[in-house]
Amino acid sequence: MSRSSDRVDRRRALALMLLAAATPFAVHAQSAAAYPNRPIKLVVSFPGGVTDSIARVLAENIGQQLGTPVVVEARAGAGGGIGAKYVSSAPADGYTILLGSTSLVSNQVLHLQPEVDATRDLTAIAPAVSMPYVLVVNDKKPWRTLQELLGSARATPGKLNYSSNGTGTGPHFMGELLNTAAGIKTQHIPYKGGAEQINSLLAGDVDYAFVSLVTAVPQIASGRLRGLAVTSAVRASTLKNVPTLAEQGLSSVPPVTTWFALFGPANLPAHLRDLLAQQIRIAVAAPVMQRMVGEWGASVDTGSTSDLQALLRREQALWTGVAQTAGLNSQL
Repeated sequence: MSRSSDRVDRRRALALMLLAAATPFAVHAQSAAAYPNRPIKLVVSFPGGVTDSIARVLAENIGQQLGTPVVVEARAGAGGGIGAKYVSSAPADGYTILLGSTSLVSNQVLHLQPEVDATRDLTAIAPAVSMPYVLVVNDKKPWRTLQELLGSARATPGKLNYSSNGTGTGPHFMGELLNTAAGIKTQHIPYKGGAEQINSLLAGDVDYAFVSLVTAVPQIASGRLRGLAVTSAVRASTLKNVPTLAEQGLSSVPPVTTWFALFGPANLPAHLRDLLAQQIRIAVAAPVMQRMVGEWGASVDTGSTSDLQALLRREQALWTGVAQTAGLNSQL
């Protein structure tokens, strides 16, 4: 082989090596530029009500920003577990995302071997909305203050009951947190969603419940339910006459909100996570979202991915403690 041929072969080999090294970066840039090129699926685990309202406003706004449809799809059941499992099993390509809520963590810590671990099986993208729970009773019930309710519960251990929108949800864990903090014993009655839970309250079938602020406000305004406490650090702007738990002697209960945030499958590429997080922050700041959330007395959350990750860690610690104290794992 001639020297000139040898030099040509070495140059060709070098060129192939450089091309191979550059290919991943080129593919990454091309995929980033192409995303999204088909509809994005936004999964909700609790169809109807506040979750659905938030999801549809987010979907419309994010879809407009990205120039592609964002379709809301319901995957209900198992206290939010079915929707979370569906998203965790989807490809990490940014086309399947979850509007998760408090139950994503509370349902996880309820099980010793959860199917979905929010920090292991999902990618935290960004928070969106938060609001307190409200402890409510049917207006025909005798209790007009939280202390009256707690007095009855202490006088008749195990007789009173509270409802939730499903085992392992935020309202379930708030009921157990109240039991522990107030030194009472009451029975948990889970329903298959928020609609059944609120209907049981309106019918007087259960004694009390924790429900979201947006669910409580119209029913309290109509006189059908009575608000006894909010779980936030300060009173809600739409329920100024309803005191906080701390105001009524339960300062050991930390302020708790029901929150809504966006998640993707585990190992979602950072550039897609950051792009979606940016779109979410724009969406929650939009006038239509601000107006809707403001009417509820709730708050939009323009926090970062790291803020959401920190929230998950705090809630895992809180709800794990509640589950252990109440012996919830042994009841499965």
